[in-house]
Amino acid sequence: MNKNNYLKFIVLINFFLFNLVFVKAEIVKNALKNYVETKDSERDDMIKIVIEADENRQLNQPIRFGIKELATDINGDGKDELLFTANGHGGKAYGNYWTIYIPVAGGYKRIKGDDENNYITFHSKAFYVGYVDQLKEHGLVTYFRAGNREGVLQCYQLKKDKIISKEIAAINANLERDRALYEKYFGNATNVNRADLKIKTYSQNDLKRMGFSPSWER
Repeated sequence: MNKNNYLKFIVLINFFLFNLVFVKAEIVKNALKNYVETKDSERDDMIKIVIEADENRQLNQPIRFGIKELATDINGDGKDELLFTANGHGGKAYGNYWTIYIPVAGGYKRIKGDDENNYITFHSKAFYVGYVDQLKEHGLVTYFRAGNREGVLQCYQLKKDKIISKEIAAINANLERDRALYEKYFGNATNVNRADLKIKTYSQNDLKRMGFSPSWER
């Protein structure tokens, strides 16, 4: 082997080893543990505010802190994705910011939201997962309010390991047909009572019992 070929061989080996390590680093066994222990400055700052409010709350006020987990099949392949959020991490108008983990060989992989955002956004009481008639595909449907009883139905779709966001329809709540479309996806019969859309909530004590080291405490 001459010198040039040797150098090319070394470069290829290093490239292979780098990618092997990188791919392994993306895969986690416990998605909840990874979500809780991975530093996220924006989320962690909001959690600290919630914890401080809980510490100063009146006796009759409920605890606000909570890590929410939703296990559901976004793309209809029979395998559940895991989505996590923290109470207080998000906006009142649009809902919480959710981090997505997709199932892969050996565990889960954390992926970005639409348009390379870190999250997708939806309210825990106004979303739908399943077949979307307008797109003729599976997805997670949410609603973004725009004011004056108007808003937009938006769908997040999982394509391989990427999230794609598509607008389904503009909604005007003053119109009967638009109200019917909203109820189609978010009414009690289609969403709230579905067992596969139940959300788990973990308290601070739950996380401690699991032996996690939350990033907002470091």
